[in-house]
Amino acid sequence: VEQAKKAGYRDLPAPPTYLGTAIFIPGQSDENLPFPPDSSPTIDHGLPGLLDGGTETAYFDTICAGDTLSCVNRMTDLFTKESKGLGTMLIIASEATYTNQDGKVVAIQTTQAIYY
Repeated sequence: VEQAKKAGYRDLPAPPTYLGTAIFIPGQSDENLPFPPDSSPTIDHGLPGLLDGGTETAYFDTICAGDTLSCVNRMTDLFTKESKGLGTMLIIASEATYTNQDGKVVAIQTTQAIYY
């Protein structure tokens, strides 16, 4: 902590991939995704397969140990695409906005989930 503060941080900084760290809460977490099952809209699409379509994170401030983050996740796009190997795929694009305890947006993460 001393070294972090000497380097200009408020506390120990979180690593760049921190927001992608899966959090498992027994009995509450989704089986496949790193967040509680009720935190995203459910779409009854009937497709059994799931692929990670990628994640991009834009950071606007440093996240440090002791910070309290709030996240608002919203669907930004929903469309189908044909694949020669997988058939019809449903692609869901989402945007998660992370706000710290001071009300400052510290990161925005965009993701795609591909159901097939």
